[in-house]
Amino acid sequence: MALANNQAPKDASGDVSVDPVAFTTISADGAITLANGVVFVSKAGVCAMTIDNPPSEGVHELTIISTTAQAHTLTYSAGFGGGTTSRDVATFGGAISDNIQLVSLAGLWYVKSTRNVTLA
Repeated sequence: MALANNQAPKDASGDVSVDPVAFTTISADGAITLANGVVFVSKAGVCAMTIDNPPSEGVHELTIISTTAQAHTLTYSAGFGGGTTSRDVATFGGAISDNIQLVSLAGLWYVKSTRNVTLA
């Protein structure tokens, strides 16, 4: 499933809107479909998430935060930073607030930062 291109809208002057950050909560295994914003992972057990390539136009930023103490996984088949199978699974360490911040360029996700998340 393709990710939504939900870049912040611009007002009549061309400035980026000050609308709130887009967010969603994921409470079951499945695909993340948000390309910009924050995803809160609230599944009581381990959540197996996947993410597709971001839209190729523009730069997108996505933060995925665990609200439960579980070793959630995020699989990106292209591999973060184009790393294919050497960097295609992010495993959360099992604590509340574990997170990964992603930024995209030209249709690929790159890791901006992590907190207690391992890439393999």
